[in-house]
Amino acid sequence: MTVTFDTVSTKYILMDNVQAKTGATIDYTLTTNETVAIKAMGLFNTSTNYNLIITGLPIVILKTAAFTIGDEKVPASLNLVNPNYQTQSSKVEIATNIKISLRGATARNLPKKSYSVKLVDNAGADTDIPLLGLRNDNALDIRCHVY
Repeated sequence: MTVTFDTVSTKYILMDNVQAKTGATIDYTLTTNETVAIKAMGLFNTSTNYNLIITGLPIVILKTAAFTIGDEKVPASLNLVNPNYQTQSSKVEIATNIKISLRGATARNLPKKSYSVKLVDNAGADTDIPLLGLRNDNALDIRCHVY
């Protein structure tokens, strides 16, 4: 796997006693329901410990251009990756264009935001796509609960 992290505050990480800088490749076999201990070494000889939990849940990657996500829908892309840790392979299930905006009134003041997503084609028109075995639809709500 390739590790990438913020180099402004972190010099390197230690994962299974292997030191890696950002962009490095680590030979590590991931297993579903595994917890991997990671230690991030800071620039001023400080360290922070993290636990990476391998769930096997799908990974949603949202990318916007240089836009701020607000009330108006902005163009972006969505990739849905289905990790398969048994075969050590991951497959992009869906790669599509989207339009995304903040969702909710109260929730936008919380640390984690909820989003409203419209699946669109290259021309920006709504397009129905089945996500995660659900019915074809062009709307998706991503809700982040902070309770």
